[in-house]
Amino acid sequence: MVPLLLLLLPLLWGDAPRTLTIGVSFTNVTVLKILQNTSSLPILEGEALQLLCVADSNPPAQLSWFRASPALNTHPISSTAILELPPMGTGEEGQFTCQAQHWLGSQNISLNLSMVYPPQLLGPSCSWEDEGLHCSCSSQAQPPPLLRWWLGEELLEGNSRNITALSSSEGSWANCSLSLRVGLRAGLRLTCEAENVHGAQSASVLLLPGQSASTSRVVPAALGGAGAMALLFLCLCLISFCIVKFHRKQTGGRRKVTNDEDPVRGTVPWGSQQKSQPDRPPDQASPTKDIPPSGEQQELHYANISFHELKPQEPQNQEATSTSEYSEIKMTSK
Repeated sequence: MVPLLLLLLPLLWGDAPRTLTIGVSFTNVTVLKILQNTSSLPILEGEALQLLCVADSNPPAQLSWFRASPALNTHPISSTAILELPPMGTGEEGQFTCQAQHWLGSQNISLNLSMVYPPQLLGPSCSWEDEGLHCSCSSQAQPPPLLRWWLGEELLEGNSRNITALSSSEGSWANCSLSLRVGLRAGLRLTCEAENVHGAQSASVLLLPGQSASTSRVVPAALGGAGAMALLFLCLCLISFCIVKFHRKQTGGRRKVTNDEDPVRGTVPWGSQQKSQPDRPPDQASPTKDIPPSGEQQELHYANISFHELKPQEPQNQEATSTSEYSEIKMTSK
């Protein structure tokens, strides 16, 4: 009787959660992938994904997601069966655990997310030494990349009398050094290439032309292009400056005197003009109306004017007053 009751209790009251499965879907893939017999999943850097936890349980269990183990974190990062993960970067990988729980018991399942990414190249850098050209190149990637050297279109591999290539790796980093003890002609391009299953990257240095291999310098190809662009920009600025300067000089040479005013009377303050004069008869013409010809006006621009101190005197008549205004002006042409 007792064994029979033990067999009927799970049917009447349910049991603890039994089977847990995790499904994953990526933002660019709509199909849900059920992970079976796996505890690790590689994720490409920058990908966003969704994790789904499914539990075979009666009664239905409460599902929650934790970072690392539930024993280490009392607060879940999600209290539903779905865990949304934004685009992931380096350092955000790790373990995520789904927990199914109800009053009869609980069960956990964990998934390790490992970040993978294409090579990120550092270098190359080169220098001339007594024994020849020495270059080094480094790259970081997951999985670790394979480094290769190219001289023009020729792949440099192995060690010989004239070529020595040494490689090493530690963690996600790979390093490679190259020594060339052979005569190199100017204008050759030396390239370091890093590659793994997720991509490849390369960078080059260029031997400057016109110099021997023993004295030539090695510069990055990108730096040479930037220098050419800077020189072109400087030339354009210099040409624009010369054009503007020539235009201003040409415009200044065409300027003419357009003021019709008497040059002498327009620039010299006359004391007699500032004093009030007696009324003149209508038929008396003003001295200022005797305008000299245009040729004389142009000559007056270069006349020397001398003023001599006058003793104050009473004007005798209207005509005398008018003539005394110019009586003490001496004009001498240059």
